[in-house]
Amino acid sequence: MGKQMQGGAAVALGGAAIAGIGVAARKISDAVAKRREFREMMDLDPELAEHQAKDPRIFNAAYSSLRSINPAFGRDPLVAGAHMKQFMDNPDTAGLMIARTVRPPDVSRPDSSGFSVGFEAGPLQFKRGF
Repeated sequence: MGKQMQGGAAVALGGAAIAGIGVAARKISDAVAKRREFREMMDLDPELAEHQAKDPRIFNAAYSSLRSINPAFGRDPLVAGAHMKQFMDNPDTAGLMIARTVRPPDVSRPDSSGFSVGFEAGPLQFKRGF
């Protein structure tokens, strides 16, 4: 019985280690992609370097927020660059501007077949009828 428990514990630890490696690999891959996308944005618009130099902490935080809230906008260097200029020109309202990059949930009116609810999350659309 004791050897079976040890074997089970070893299998559980091995599974947890493999899952941890997968999570770590995903985080590393995301960090590499984020860095590449950030560089592409900066290369397309040299004016952004001036904004970053003025306040790198806010600039980098705004980019991270944009990419987290709306990944499609954050990945596109032209769209991200345009938003970053707006954020840095109006840092007091940057958070609100970032939040506006996400569409509110689309709550449809009930029809004869029931009630339908849907929302968009970046490029994904979800709809459900009741």
